[in-house]
Amino acid sequence: MPDTKYFVYFPHPLYPADITFKVPHGSKRMLSSLLRDALQDRLNMSFASHFDPTDFTFYKLNDLAINPIATLLERTGEWLCEHREEAGRKLLRSQDVGTIFPEGIDIQNVHLLLVTPLILKNLDDTRELEVDVREAMLEREEKTSHIRRLLPTPSDGVSSAGVPKVVNNHNDCFHAGRPDDNYGPPVALFNPTLGLLAYHLRHIDSDIPMIEPSDDDCLKTHGFMVEALSSSDNEEARLSCIAISLNALFCGWHLSWDKTISGSRSSGVFGGSPPFGILEVKSEAGLDGDASLRAGLSYAKMITDNADWLVRRRRDRSNCPAILISSMGDLLEIGIAVHTDGVHTDWIFSERLRLGFYRNENVLRIARVFKAVQIAVQDLSKFYANIDTKPHVDSAVSHLFPSPLTVPTYEGSVPSLTFTHRMGRHSGLLYLYHMPFKLTKLRRSGLYTAILSKPSGADDAPDQELDVVVKFTAEYNAEAHRILADAGLAPALHACVPVCDRLFMVVMDWVEGETLETFKRQGERVPYSVYADVKTAIELLHQHDLVFGDLRPSNIQCVCTSGGAESSDHWRTVLIDFDWAGINGRSFYPPVLDEPQRCWAPDTVQPRGLMQKEHDLKMLEPLKKLCHPNLDDA
Repeated sequence: MPDTKYFVYFPHPLYPADITFKVPHGSKRMLSSLLRDALQDRLNMSFASHFDPTDFTFYKLNDLAINPIATLLERTGEWLCEHREEAGRKLLRSQDVGTIFPEGIDIQNVHLLLVTPLILKNLDDTRELEVDVREAMLEREEKTSHIRRLLPTPSDGVSSAGVPKVVNNHNDCFHAGRPDDNYGPPVALFNPTLGLLAYHLRHIDSDIPMIEPSDDDCLKTHGFMVEALSSSDNEEARLSCIAISLNALFCGWHLSWDKTISGSRSSGVFGGSPPFGILEVKSEAGLDGDASLRAGLSYAKMITDNADWLVRRRRDRSNCPAILISSMGDLLEIGIAVHTDGVHTDWIFSERLRLGFYRNENVLRIARVFKAVQIAVQDLSKFYANIDTKPHVDSAVSHLFPSPLTVPTYEGSVPSLTFTHRMGRHSGLLYLYHMPFKLTKLRRSGLYTAILSKPSGADDAPDQELDVVVKFTAEYNAEAHRILADAGLAPALHACVPVCDRLFMVVMDWVEGETLETFKRQGERVPYSVYADVKTAIELLHQHDLVFGDLRPSNIQCVCTSGGAESSDHWRTVLIDFDWAGINGRSFYPPVLDEPQRCWAPDTVQPRGLMQKEHDLKMLEPLKKLCHPNLDDA
């Protein structure tokens, strides 16, 4: 009798695959044993690279046709939605495959489904979201492969020839602030643990009880600083010199020295296996490459490794938050990293170690640094233990969006948000992951769309859900925004919350419409009422001794509920950017102004210039030229 061949289908939303379980006639084989053999078969390498062998379920079918193969993924999803809870459909991994189909199989049909929590989660999304999520996940995985293929090894990347390649040739996948425009929103926004670490290290001279070191911590820190301030002949001697003190400081971190992870050697790694912390040591700053850059490249290689199923699992469920530490002679640096639309690293602490006359103060500072890092390591250990062992319940792309942490001193309420898309700064373009060709500047945008849940006020009524824009910015004048919002001249402001790292999270109503800049570029004039509304808004701010300061067409939203640009009956105008707004005669313009900002008001807006009400009035004049004449003046 010939072997029995079972058609097994893996309906992954991005990487569906089919495999064959071949069973000799009369033999007994458990499903788990057949699967193990399939995972080891080189013909199934693609399937194995996207399958998590710790969390899956077999389903019995034999009533779903294989062909047409082009629609099998969609039809499998429909079958699961309808039949997955039926009795007898779920199978035990230890079950003998010969007992599953006592009446035989139809070779034209699918016999078994291999299903993971991610597959079931994808079924529970709406169809529209499912398409967006599928595309986003696929693009992220393609980008991950792109990063691993193109980035040089850490040792090559920090060489004199490698650094220009990393900075100039690979800035589409490795974002570390070089060149000057190669950055995204701060890393601290994307994980609360990294956010708290950033807050602690930015406030290292404050008396924060959580990071106050013990006597023993200070003693160990002093020992490390003494060793760090010595000089070694080479990197190996340097590592040997500071290893004992760092082992004492990093007790409980699962620190491993001279470790090769994902094909790249690091001075040390910590956080378990796979690690979430990288330590790079150089004998001196400027010799044998930059240890901080090497740590970032080592992280990039580690989290793009498709050969490690646990790394893939973490990448599917998180943005892979990590801590980076570099020690180069007397220079100590602490960094954080995530993988969202690429690898992003921020270095949040950098200091030349010194003792001398100020040794007590300096030892206390560095002891606080290590205490803050220790707390972060403990929290990340819990974070990864959770996603490594528990079913995935969050949205498949929630980790691509911010997960901001309010600063510990904030006592106000925090809005309940579900992020949906990223948003271009001036284009208004919405996207989930993909950044259109030649529009990579969108990466630098701190704008997102979200759904805000608010209590309805009635006990038995569901929460209200509002479409909102969420803006992360380093400066914001909430008072100016609220004044105009109360007058209907700005979007309703729901919150302006201070979050780690030195940012405000501004939540405002989504307002349909186009900016005045859009009409300007199209050569279209807008009704005079647009100018009248802007003038009213400026007058209202001036009554409160405030200056708007950035009265450009891109910051003026024109809303037309009916009619076109020739009709003023249903037009209204709102101002949408309050980053610059300040107090008349006391606040200053930013020290760095883009060229469009300089050109729009060359005689009024100056770098670090004092803000005056008259500047707003002068900026009103060119706005008036973009509108139709006032019919009342005719």
